[in-house]
Amino acid sequence: MLISFVLPTRGRKEMFIESIDSLLNNCSDTLSFEVLAAVDRDDEETYTALQDYYSDKNNIYFFPFEERQYYRGFHNYINFLVKHSHGDWLIIWNDDIVMRSFCWDKVIKEYEGKFVCLNPLVSNMTHYCRDIDYPHFNLAPIIPKTWCQITGHYASSPAVDSWVGDVAGNLDINVVEDRISMVQNRFDVNGSNNDKTYSQKSKDADFVMNHYHSPDQVQNRLRDQEKLKNYIQSFG
Repeated sequence: MLISFVLPTRGRKEMFIESIDSLLNNCSDTLSFEVLAAVDRDDEETYTALQDYYSDKNNIYFFPFEERQYYRGFHNYINFLVKHSHGDWLIIWNDDIVMRSFCWDKVIKEYEGKFVCLNPLVSNMTHYCRDIDYPHFNLAPIIPKTWCQITGHYASSPAVDSWVGDVAGNLDINVVEDRISMVQNRFDVNGSNNDKTYSQKSKDADFVMNHYHSPDQVQNRLRDQEKLKNYIQSFG
């Protein structure tokens, strides 16, 4: 069973390396997963540096993105990478996340053959991801790739984690999995990494939330939910 991590990155060479190395250093088998990263074409420095750093790894792929999407088009990066992934399971990742759990890949493999959405623990954000006021909050959803094959995409909104978390929660297939634990080094959590990438995301935040809650996107999520519900019911 192969696990695919998909993520865009920009201007964060050191953070990206710390993040992906944490996956490599804490897995039980480096052949159990692949990483697919999108890098804007105009960010040649990041693309070249990361290609060189991981030149000896045949499970880490970099895709130059011709036109920068910004945070408003985050879903465009993700949908593109998902189409190029080979894994049975998909994980939306961020270059500011660091894996802390050893043998995290073995935990995911326990769910082989099940249609669920795993909700891993982000230990420095338990006030969101383990709070009863946010029952669907999932910062790094782990889903079967079949999900995207059924719906035709990962999400049509840049708030991709909220998209999957809400759909999974409404279908009651969200599984809290504290054995997979990580930390996210976000500026709004611990005051670090207030770089240009984070600043741009902050500027786009209101647009993204308004877009997420717009009537057409609500209908899109309901359609995804109905398709997945029919798939689940077909297996009894």
